[in-house]
Amino acid sequence: MTDFRTRYSRLEPIHVQEEFPLQRAVQSLKTLWHDESGQDVVEYALLAALIALSVVSEMHKFGTALEKDYTTIGTDFAKHKNYKL
Repeated sequence: MTDFRTRYSRLEPIHVQEEFPLQRAVQSLKTLWHDESGQDVVEYALLAALIALSVVSEMHKFGTALEKDYTTIGTDFAKHKNYKL
């Protein structure tokens, strides 16, 4: 069995570029700006958020009306607490 150091001693180290050029970053941003592949997903997400917002708003109104109805029913029961069936 060969030693790890002797087996891989001929491999050269990988040199990683430490600096990210500004020109490359600008080009990447331009590419992302003009890329329309995810546009449909974003539109559907915005539509779903709008629908959710309107449902929550209507449920709040419905809850307020329902609370008023239950208060009225409770008040009527309190007035007629001695009523027997």
